[in-house]
Amino acid sequence: MRKELEDLVGNLKALEDAKRMEAQLQVAMLLERHFIRVLTIAKTGLDNRDDKSISSQIVPYDYGPDLPPELLSLELSDDEAKEIVGRMFQLLASSEANPSLIWALGKVPARIGLEPILGIMTTYSDKLDDLSACQAVYVLENYLSPGADGKISSELKTIIAQKDPTRFLAKSSSSANSRLSTSAQRVLKKLQERL
Repeated sequence: MRKELEDLVGNLKALEDAKRMEAQLQVAMLLERHFIRVLTIAKTGLDNRDDKSISSQIVPYDYGPDLPPELLSLELSDDEAKEIVGRMFQLLASSEANPSLIWALGKVPARIGLEPILGIMTTYSDKLDDLSACQAVYVLENYLSPGADGKISSELKTIIAQKDPTRFLAKSSSSANSRLSTSAQRVLKKLQERL
């Protein structure tokens, strides 16, 4: 992993709240830029890796005010995005619940982020407070969005079958927290309809 990314990912464990929160936001933005780029390239065939003049067509949002220049100039590869998500998962698995970090996981394509979010739901759900659990449900709901053909890919169905979130969603559906219970019920219904 490039030094700039290594430093940023290292800051996800910072003791100072402000530094850690800034790193979470910046990681989310980098992952989101990667996701937007992947989607745009798939739809248009444009790729700005070779031609910087079309960069604004690939990622139209201006991240300049929120990312320092050394991060703004980075374009993540799929491998880097996967490595960042893997490190985020390790951090979530080894520490307290962190809704911001879970939110950031939702900024990558489902093919990269689905397995880690399901891992959190199935293996580490006891560490999740209501806010973190709710964020995990939202991320899963986004990943369950059907493709252009109106279906979930067979690759994603396989991952869901291997790490079935049904128990987590059923438990969350009966939560005293109405936001969590309503969201979990909705996602459980979608899961049953689409699989």
